[in-house]
Parts: sequence; structure tokens; C-alpha cells
Amino acid sequence: LTCNGDGNGMIGNTGASHYEWHRAWQHLANAGLIEGTYTGISAVTVNNQTTTPGINIPRSKISIAGWTIRGFGYFAGDASWFGADYGNLLQFGSASTNDWANSAAIKPEEAWNIDTKMDDGRPHTGRVMAYRNALRPNCVAATDDAYLLTGTAIGCNLMFLRAI
Repeated sequence: LTCNGDGNGMIGNTGASHYEWHRAWQHLANAGLIEGTYTGISAVTVNNQTTTPGINIPRSKISIAGWTIRGFGYFAGDASWFGADYGNLLQFGSASTNDWANSAAIKPEEAWNIDTKMDDGRPHTGRVMAYRNALRPNCVAATDDAYLLTGTAIGCNLMFLRAI
């Protein structure tokens, strides 16, 4: 591995380049553009996707959550993801074992409030998006076109598309 990216314009969109997720934060901190110190490497050696808020990705103000920068590009959609051109995105969520910070960290109403203030208030369109109901049934309604505002459990994480 090198300290630089692979030059494809995406931040870690393939298995071999997931290390870029961590290096991006390290580079931003080393350049003085963000506060903090980040290791630039995965938290475990068996999976170069593992993120740990405060260690290799920034911790959010919500203590269980952090921020992952990652490339995804265009995706047609499946049971978990809406179809969209995700490009490079900023993902907010709680840490997941052997994965990026993509677990639920906020309630549906909180996700809807953020989406409404920044975008269109809908989980499946725009620049602020959530996972589909199949993956986040406590976040997105079964029809997939609205946040589950009757839900009171922590069930959502958010993606900010074309963030960088």
C-alpha cells in the first residue's frame, strides 16, 4: 500500500483500495484542514474497511458515530441501496464490525430533519440519502419513499452524495 490513492478519482471504491477511506482523513488532518490525528489504516488487519471513530475516521458529536469518506459511483440499486450515482460520498453512522461507519446512529425524525434542511426530505432522492427499508426497517417506511416518522428507535444513518 502507498500513502497516496490509486488515481481513479474514487475514494476506495474497490476492495484493494478501501485503505483510501482512512488515508483521506489522515491527509486532511496532516494538511491542517481538519482537526485530529488519524492512523490512516484499518483498525484490523483482516479487513481494510474497518473504521473506528476517533482513530481512523473523525468521531461525530454523537459519541457512537463517525464519518466515512468513500467512493461508490453509480449503483442500479438493490434491496439495501437506492439506485443513484453516489460518486464520492460522506457517510455518517455508528461503527460496524469489519465495515465502514454505516450502522444506525440517529432516529428517523432526526434523519428527516437533516434531510429536509439540506435537501428534499426524502430518503431515496437528492444529495442526502438513507438505506432502503430492507436494510433499515426502523428508518425508512416499507414503501421506501419516506422516513418512518412514527419510529422512536435509533434506526438511521445518512449518506451525503457528491460531498467531495
